[in-house]
Amino acid sequence: MEQKKVSKVFYYIKEIAKWGLFVWLIWPITYSMQSRMSFPRMMAGILLFVLYIGKLFYDVFYDTYRHRENKNKYVELLVTVGAVSFIAILVGAIALFIGLYAYEMMKNVTADPSE
Repeated sequence: MEQKKVSKVFYYIKEIAKWGLFVWLIWPITYSMQSRMSFPRMMAGILLFVLYIGKLFYDVFYDTYRHRENKNKYVELLVTVGAVSFIAILVGAIALFIGLYAYEMMKNVTADPSE
């Protein structure tokens, strides 16, 4: 009983540390227009976000369908296509955000100071 309690506490500490690392990596985005930010740090945060959300999506949706007793191959195919589509849209949105950020930074760097 005590081992199970310690394991559960360790699990929660690990989850809090994981999401804390993500927030620490992404936090410079909040003041990105006032100062320069570390691009590798932002990319590492976005990569972790995509991985965490993908795993969360898999655990919540796909894993529940996989453990059902009455398996339907069409439902499994639909869930797989949905999961891939959701992750592709998420990655596309993040790539769009990075592109817009890079565009704004390049526009600010190449702006004519006489304007």
